Amino acid sequence: MVLGNTEGGIQWTPLGRIDLVLGAGQTLTTVLGPSNVVYGLSPSTPAGTFAVRDSTDSVRLATLLASPPAIVGTVPFVGTGFVRQVAQLSPGIWLFTTSHMSSVRAEADPCCLPRFSTPTESPWAVFLSPRGDRTTLATVVSVVQPGVPVFDNAIGDTAFSLPLLGTEGAAFSPDGSVLYAVGGRDYSADTLVAVDATTGQLLGNKVRLPDGFVSFSLGYSTGGGGSILVAAANASVLSLLVYDAASLTLQGVLDTPDDCGVTPFVGQCSYGIVAVDDVRGVAHIVVPGSPTPAWTFDLLP
Repeated sequence: MVLGNTEGGIQWTPLGRIDLVLGAGQTLTTVLGPSNVVYGLSPSTPAGTFAVRDSTDSVRLATLLASPPAIVGTVPFVGTGFVRQVAQLSPGIWLFTTSHMSSVRAEADPCCLPRFSTPTESPWAVFLSPRGDRTTLATVVSVVQPGVPVFDNAIGDTAFSLPLLGTEGAAFSPDGSVLYAVGGRDYSADTLVAVDATTGQLLGNKVRLPDGFVSFSLGYSTGGGGSILVAAANASVLSLLVYDAASLTLQGVLDTPDDCGVTPFVGQCSYGIVAVDDVRGVAHIVVPGSPTPAWTFDLLP
């Protein structure tokens, strides 16, 4: 499944859910009504929940991959104002992003200052560790900052910073021990890194993407002992780059018959994602559109 807002305008459009196996789309208006999700729908804890605005303009936690979807909780500290993303990092500790800032608030803290705040430019997506201890963002930070923050979910402060000033995509290994990210500087996501998700230590060298590619998303596949799948484009082609997860050695470049225009990083592809289906041995690149385009790739053992 992939989730996002549907056609009809920038804000207050229905949430959509696409089943990539069946190629079928569904709007989720029955439970939620219109929702402001233009800047990326945020995964949250407990696992399988997402923070969304409902038809009353209240921010709720909802299970959107279940059938039927259901509202399971209310998000504190948020009224009818505008927030980009919301994610519960751990019970009672909440991450909020706006256009130029990310902050963490705890329900147990005295009113009313946030527990932690850091400048983040144009946060686009939230990435949570499968073991529940780390969270990072797709965002850009300034040169005076050490890098894109990675949050300690238990306390809400930063655990460490990634060795990148901007990130477009991130993924954790299935056990949560390694964090992979693709990004760069000045909105040029051409570098792949792997770090220890506990300490932030860089695991091996940074890897430059080949052939002028810039990336907009990545995913992790368990096949072949572990592979990193990077959705990327250059001036002539949209491709899926396959890297060995342990060494970050490039194993293959899977080209599509399509491109993302001459400025791929600012085009429609830059809002896309990689979805991995290890059970069926395939991966998908999905980008916004109506109908929504999806490219499917067979993954080798």
